[in-house]
Amino acid sequence: GESLNSDEIQDLALFLAPTALALIAWGGYNQVTTGRLLPSAFYVVFQQPQMLDAANLGAVWNGYLKETSFFNGFQVAISVSIMVTGVYYLIRHGGVHGAPLVFFPPALIYVVSILVPFPQAQWTYESRQHLDAILPILLVLLVLGVAWVWDASVAYIEGQERLDSQMRGHLQFTLALAVVFLLGVPLAGAPYLWSQLMPEYSRNVRNVAEVTIPMAQWLNTEVGAEARIATLSPGAMRYFSGRDLTDATGLNNAEAIGEPVFEYVPASGADYVVAYDNLYIRSWPVYEEVASVATQDNSILEGSRLVTYRVGSSAQEADKNQVQAFIPSGLTLIDSLDVGDIDDEAAHSWEAEPLTDTQRRTYRAGPDAVVADDAHVTSGYESFRVRSVPGKDLTIVKRYDAAVRGAVRVIANGQVVGLWRFPPRRYFFGEDQFVVPGRFIGGGTTLLRFENIPGDGDAAVNNIASYYYWLYVPNGGASDTP
Repeated sequence: GESLNSDEIQDLALFLAPTALALIAWGGYNQVTTGRLLPSAFYVVFQQPQMLDAANLGAVWNGYLKETSFFNGFQVAISVSIMVTGVYYLIRHGGVHGAPLVFFPPALIYVVSILVPFPQAQWTYESRQHLDAILPILLVLLVLGVAWVWDASVAYIEGQERLDSQMRGHLQFTLALAVVFLLGVPLAGAPYLWSQLMPEYSRNVRNVAEVTIPMAQWLNTEVGAEARIATLSPGAMRYFSGRDLTDATGLNNAEAIGEPVFEYVPASGADYVVAYDNLYIRSWPVYEEVASVATQDNSILEGSRLVTYRVGSSAQEADKNQVQAFIPSGLTLIDSLDVGDIDDEAAHSWEAEPLTDTQRRTYRAGPDAVVADDAHVTSGYESFRVRSVPGKDLTIVKRYDAAVRGAVRVIANGQVVGLWRFPPRRYFFGEDQFVVPGRFIGGGTTLLRFENIPGDGDAAVNNIASYYYWLYVPNGGASDTP
């Protein structure tokens, strides 16, 4: 099997032909139905083709391969060496018949690195299942590599005529120990790894039975047959609801490719949308929750509940100049700043460096209140001057992005007051307060400065959005209000 003969070439052609024909047919179908040769999933992830992404390949290595037992720590040197030996053994003795085992793992890793760009920290059941098929093949290559070491070593020992039978026995025993080592070290962590993975796989299968199917049955019995239902997670629901569901992600629906999900669902004419609960969905103005199924342990997607929302008219829009959740008990409003309003920013000597974005968002600030507000986003600092009362506590209330919260260092008149970590909230627009003690307030105005602290509060939060500020003093502390 060191060179290809005509029979092997014919075998290879017969092996590859069905796959090649299937890919050609699939590409032709995609081209006719969507105008694109590649599958929809490719364009959902990437709006433009990216045929090689080193960062994603690195994430596959760090998040998946290094977490499997035979690629973990010092085991990787032994594992890779033995697998390369196994590839050599397979090519030498298997010829073209071994080609699938050699080429399938790197090919699948490459495809997953393009279509499923999960960060390193997100390799859970949902992401691992795309690559789990390579593990048995890697184990086969590992065993073949050890087999080659055994065969080569035995042939060498048997070829040494000057060795007596006792020495041959010692060498063969040593070789057996080496084989146990070569197989044992890479697989030493397998029992622990499997003990961690199997419960996770099992509970996610239970999620289908305990969460997805009950929601599908609810749709079947409680939602009229004429209603149009969109979903962000079709899965088994398509089969158990008895309904023709609209896929809002674009994986099975060419119309949704590249469209903002929250905007696409109402525009598509959907009457209901089903999705795992998260802050953005529950904050969308036209969604009203009508049913939910709780899950105690969902490691597939964000959210502890699968929720059906009715798509209808928007909740009432509130006055953006008013606080929505904060209750100013015992306090008097002394000043306010509408970030994004040029005149108000100028009146407060507002500045921020560096500015990374300007955005407008329309989301719920509460169950019955929708706020439309502008914000500036900075990765550095933000400062402005506000009214104050000497010696009186100054309560700062901020409207912030509760999805991307972060933390800032609060400085008043050049003195560090403390750290302000923005807490999670149920809806997109959060409100939180920070009290500057009166000892930091020396005059009728106070210069406030907020310095972003990346990674404090929420990991990897480098940019913080500011929408609105309100400033309060204790009742009786101000002669008038703005």
